[in-house]
Amino acid sequence: MGTLERIDHDSLTGTFTHRTDATLDLANCVTPNGNPCQTSTPVNDSDPGYRGPNNRPDNAPICPVVTRDDKAYTTLRGGGMLVIDITRTPMAIVGEYGTNAIGRDGCGGRQHRGSVYLNSGSGTPVTNPSEFSLYEVLNAFPGAPGFLSPNTPPATLFYSDITPETPNDAHGMVMTRHDRFLWQFDRLANEAQVFNPKTNPPSHIGSVNLVTPGLSTDPTPDIVDLSPKGNRFYVALRGPLPQTGAHASAGNTPGLGIVTLRGNGRTGALTHILRTTSINPITGQEESDPHGIAVRMKRPKNKVRFSTTSGGQQPIICELP
Repeated sequence: MGTLERIDHDSLTGTFTHRTDATLDLANCVTPNGNPCQTSTPVNDSDPGYRGPNNRPDNAPICPVVTRDDKAYTTLRGGGMLVIDITRTPMAIVGEYGTNAIGRDGCGGRQHRGSVYLNSGSGTPVTNPSEFSLYEVLNAFPGAPGFLSPNTPPATLFYSDITPETPNDAHGMVMTRHDRFLWQFDRLANEAQVFNPKTNPPSHIGSVNLVTPGLSTDPTPDIVDLSPKGNRFYVALRGPLPQTGAHASAGNTPGLGIVTLRGNGRTGALTHILRTTSINPITGQEESDPHGIAVRMKRPKNKVRFSTTSGGQQPIICELP
């Protein structure tokens, strides 16, 4: 099961309110087209019955991407996607996609002009051991109570890597300054694929290997964000005992990775790691496992706050200029 919840922020008072009346139950709802939000269809994508125009076998939301017009593109653990108007109370579905349109385990997306780029990645070793797929969807959804027909507008698959001998997992996605380039990170391959979003569809222009001798042999890049000056990426690097998605997210240098960009963002390299640690006092094992990151401007000092999570531990927060 899964729910999408909303927290309202009042910038004048600096307060946050959990709006439970806005919660949308993604597992037990019915779409405005009359289809079940979550379906009783196979969760394993190797099953012949997995793909379908209205199949959504596991609706745990992964990484909703919120657009400038307040639509949440909500990728789902089992595949498919729901587009949700987050301004309604309760929040309301305005678009729906099945597993034949959007793959499973997507965690990453960015809006670029009138489009939204999304990904789908690997799941468990049984359900989907490797996937690296990128999609483009036009941001053309009405506000609720309006809605569109299923799988409309169509999702365009513009890049896919399904090479069996080199497992892949598309996860964190980010764009460089002025949206010059789109970077899609890969946790299993320890690399990033770089695209030119000015072409239609975005064209693949190169790869960046993040394995760096003397720094990390298995960085496992997760969620990523752009620095205020636009000259580097900050990326959460996973630990050896990941709290979620152990198949794809086990790394050996947990912490904050810094990718220094070159060529206006066309390429770059992992140049620094600010290590985090959380040693289990009983087993002596490293349990630090950064899984998220966000860049927030602080005025007037113009600092950035990085917040990462470590499974079962308090959030790790640090600030850098």
